[in-house]
Amino acid sequence: GVVLFLICLAKHHAYIAMALLPLIIVFQRKPLTEETWKKVKRVGLLASAVFVVLALAVYIVVDIPYTPGTHILAYTGTEGVSLAYLWNYPKKLFSLLYFTMFSKADHYFYTTIGGLLGWLNIPILEVICFGMFVVLLIGALRVGTEERRVTSIDRNLMLLIAVLCFCCCVGGIALNWTPLDAASVEGVQGRYFLPFLLLLLLPLRRLPIKVEQDPTQWLVLSMLFMQVLTVNQILMIVLR
Repeated sequence: GVVLFLICLAKHHAYIAMALLPLIIVFQRKPLTEETWKKVKRVGLLASAVFVVLALAVYIVVDIPYTPGTHILAYTGTEGVSLAYLWNYPKKLFSLLYFTMFSKADHYFYTTIGGLLGWLNIPILEVICFGMFVVLLIGALRVGTEERRVTSIDRNLMLLIAVLCFCCCVGGIALNWTPLDAASVEGVQGRYFLPFLLLLLLPLRRLPIKVEQDPTQWLVLSMLFMQVLTVNQILMIVLR
């Protein structure tokens, strides 16, 4: 509880969805039967439909006035995207989402693995980042006769939490850092995704793919080797 509380406070509550993680413990102690799981799915679909209807009703009834020039970004001196603007011009919201997903996906992947080292903006070779990504993937797979301890409920819940955290991170930056004339959300770095990166890797244990022999030793040596290459790359750039 204390750890989750501290995580939820970080980055303007962008990781508040992590508070749902204890549900995994609940479902592990009281596994759902097949029939109960079907009922849960039906209730979830019904709740989603009700949420969409209520959201549309609120959008039609509630009026949030938009006044141009009230939300000025300090770092550019120009007007930024605001909740009031998106509320009155929903087309801009869908445009931001579309272009962000298709134009920034490679940037998010590269910077999540450490491509630019955050604010240092030191470019690390893409082959090194890809090697680290492969190590993470192999390390997430089951080994030998290991059972699938991650259930389908665990997988779905972890992926849901990761998606919610991603949306909160991108949405927060959109409202606090993105100029109004920008085609996509600006200012998002992959390091924001590190707190829930494990929730994207653990579901891989549900796959039928597994590693026959324990690769831990080779993974550690491989990561150590790539860390040496990373330090060498940093020194080459800094001392140039």
